[in-house]
Amino acid sequence: MSPFRPEIFLRGKTIADIVDEIDADTDLIGISNLFSFGYPAVRELSDAIRKKHPQTPIVLGGAHPTHMYQEVLNDHAGDYVIRSEGEIPLVDLCRHLAGEIPIEEVPSLAYRGGDGAIRVTENSRRIRELDNDNVPFPARHLLPMENYISSHEAHGPTSKRWTSMITSRGCPYGCTFCNIRRTKWVGRTANDVVDEIEHCMKEWGVKEFHFEDDNMTIRRDRLMAICNEIIARDLNITWQTPNGIRASVTDKEMLTKMRDSGCVHITLAPESGSERVVQELIQKGRDFSHDQLLEVGRMARKLGMKVAAYFVIGKTWKRRSSTPRNWRRPMSMKPVFPCSFRCLEHQSGMRRSRLSASRTILTF
Repeated sequence: MSPFRPEIFLRGKTIADIVDEIDADTDLIGISNLFSFGYPAVRELSDAIRKKHPQTPIVLGGAHPTHMYQEVLNDHAGDYVIRSEGEIPLVDLCRHLAGEIPIEEVPSLAYRGGDGAIRVTENSRRIRELDNDNVPFPARHLLPMENYISSHEAHGPTSKRWTSMITSRGCPYGCTFCNIRRTKWVGRTANDVVDEIEHCMKEWGVKEFHFEDDNMTIRRDRLMAICNEIIARDLNITWQTPNGIRASVTDKEMLTKMRDSGCVHITLAPESGSERVVQELIQKGRDFSHDQLLEVGRMARKLGMKVAAYFVIGKTWKRRSSTPRNWRRPMSMKPVFPCSFRCLEHQSGMRRSRLSASRTILTF
């Protein structure tokens, strides 16, 4: 942990240590900023980089810069912002910096033109083929993997040598706080997913996998195929879904197959105890109900899995008097869930967004 501001700490190195590790001959510096609560640290990191490397361009990517690119550019936190998927635009940005193409041909880019005005290029088409022959496995060999593995600073609880994985992108549902709401879901094949699992086992001795998909269970046949492939290869791993799964497309057969292939922990997202808030304000979808979600939680617990739950609080568009009542029904249920409460913050470009707050234990 590194001091940031009074009573606020950052995980990992200090800003000064990060800046010191940047080589003087670096051509482009990239910073990923997923959540809005991390932007103040990103902004200060960018300022520190500029002081030491004033001639080196900085590009930002991730959910916050994608939707708040005007703020990012006005703050001079970056020279460029890549909006949405970054693989294709980042390569083209490097080509532009090498003098191969004009900046107008770099897709999904926000930047400040010579006249000082912020300009945005045409969006790149989303990648439809995510398997390793088109999008290679993450370059973990370029990271200090032992530092990540030993720190156990994961999205979910860890007990073994672990890593995170993403097996799909997008979610067709319309939750109003989410930055990827109503986007086309695209998934990797089961063989490709399990090939990456085996690669991580062989190269780094990983035995625990955290799937960070936005909607891991939406394609039942694919999830069942992944589970069957893990079982067929006799991998003897554990895995979990800390970013959440869609309860309305999850049933006992699926949960049983997940358990049999090594799943030990799932996360569900009731968001609120109020049906009105969930349907009218969050717009979670007509196929969602608290009864169905709680039944999925009960089934998972009976199968021996741990279950966590996500809630959104601080909704200014919710009746204040309804807050205590919202928790009575879910809190009356059994068994015990770890619960994560996330404070809502409104951002330009998203109908709602959420920021992580604290974690506690409640009895359901």
